Amino acid sequence: MAPQAHELLRIIWTAAGWAPGLVLIITGLKLALKPRLQGWLGERAVASAVEGVAEDSLHDVVMPDARGGLTQIDHLLLTGEGIVVVETKSPSGRLSGPAEFPKGRPEGAVARRDLGVRLRAAQHRVPASWNRPWQQLKSYGATDSQARKAHTRQLRSRFGPDWRVALGYGLLAIGFAVLAF
Repeated sequence: MAPQAHELLRIIWTAAGWAPGLVLIITGLKLALKPRLQGWLGERAVASAVEGVAEDSLHDVVMPDARGGLTQIDHLLLTGEGIVVVETKSPSGRLSGPAEFPKGRPEGAVARRDLGVRLRAAQHRVPASWNRPWQQLKSYGATDSQARKAHTRQLRSRFGPDWRVALGYGLLAIGFAVLAF
């Protein structure tokens, strides 16, 4: 027996009623989580690119800065050339052609695909006299979640909350409320 027109309309309306809630939830997840996930994936890719190249390394370390606050450094590498500081950037979108820097390419800026090769080319034994300063540097840094939370609080108090994340969580709440009806 074929469903009547009003029955089909009810089925379509019920199915379409989920769409706005799902769109809000998906958009909220994208706004709230994508920047953090993208940054984390970029940092993991760089960490694996430099694996085995440095004598020692620290990743995602929070350290005191010169202004009495905290700063976060993506990668610190102890190499035969010295201590290398690596800041990871994972831009969204697609880059076509060589990267262009409006104020000129920063000295020492290296693409991820070239980083391991460049460090291996300069790889030689770390002088023993560098071990004590490296250990001191390591003692200043923290990689635990409490240090990262303190750094995040400092950033929020200085620059305000990240509106994209706040909007994302708001959209998630509205999306779940829509689905609950």
